[in-house]
Amino acid sequence: TMKYNPRACNSLASLQGFTSLHPLAPAENRQGFLHCMYELQQMLSEVTGMAGFSLTPLAGAQGEFAGIAMIRAYHLQ
Repeated sequence: TMKYNPRACNSLASLQGFTSLHPLAPAENRQGFLHCMYELQQMLSEVTGMAGFSLTPLAGAQGEFAGIAMIRAYHLQ
């Protein structure tokens, strides 16, 4: 799928602190990245007025799982 990625987003995503983080890095080495993700979720929730916000990729198998999990949560309410 083609999409527009502003240069500012590409620049931020290319920062060494994000690109050099290994998925299996110790928890103490991931705290800054996790804090950035948490803050982004909080800001997006505030702007949209939603109780929560997910940064889960909504494409492929991950997207299918996220969609099914949301549908399930809706029906369990």
